[in-house]
Amino acid sequence: MPGITDEQAFRKAAARVVDLVFTDDDAYLDALPEAVESAIATPLAEVYLALEEGRPLERLDRAVRLLVDVAGGVMSEMPPELADLLRELRFAGRGRR
Repeated sequence: MPGITDEQAFRKAAARVVDLVFTDDDAYLDALPEAVESAIATPLAEVYLALEEGRPLERLDRAVRLLVDVAGGVMSEMPPELADLLRELRFAGRGRR
């Protein structure tokens, strides 16, 4: 049985963040503090599109880098589970390089 590749781990970490925030009813997104929602909504949408449309890894990587960069400025205002997943995503991205 083959092991999980760095790319698979990276995509899975990105998907966990998307799945947490973008629920069917947007309840989680709407419950975020305004500063957090404003900062992460657009870059997270790009991550979502990169995953859903099967875009090349480089495109996902750029979207994740932007997300992690903007999230850093509002990390202290995030719910702990979101902050933890973003840290995990940042680590998964570094592990690929």
